[in-house]
Amino acid sequence: MLSFKVIVLLLSIATFTSGVAMRAPSSSKTTVEDAFAQSNNLIRCWERDDESNPLSTHSLSEPVYELCSYKVSSLGYEKFYVSGLDMSSDDYTHVLALHKGTFQHYAVLNVCIQEAFPWKQHDGSSYTNLRCFCKRNGCNAPRSFISFLDFNKMPMPEVL
Repeated sequence: MLSFKVIVLLLSIATFTSGVAMRAPSSSKTTVEDAFAQSNNLIRCWERDDESNPLSTHSLSEPVYELCSYKVSSLGYEKFYVSGLDMSSDDYTHVLALHKGTFQHYAVLNVCIQEAFPWKQHDGSSYTNLRCFCKRNGCNAPRSFISFLDFNKMPMPEVL
């Protein structure tokens, strides 16, 4: 479990993407309206169909998650790992609180944190990664990191 100081540090370096008033061509909702409409719902997240196969296809889960996760691979920004987030795996109270800060004219779309973990098996250095959390149906699109960010600028498609 993360200590309060670690969470404050992580949140202080969190990346916020504000929801500008953009509309998808087929949607009447703005990105902010879309985020607000989904802020209290369980959501569907992209997941790998075969967890043991890194080349597996992805599909959307049932609406059973509070947050979706998008993790950038240490091999580069074109590689990624997407999943629904098991809320019992850590304390995500502060991440959820940021997403609850969605108002009529403002929305947090992604909270991205850069994490470090001890790498004791090797030379004692740290392993680092970049992980993003989002709270809209299908928001953790299985795409390169920049495409993931661009995808989240718009309202989520009605039918995913």
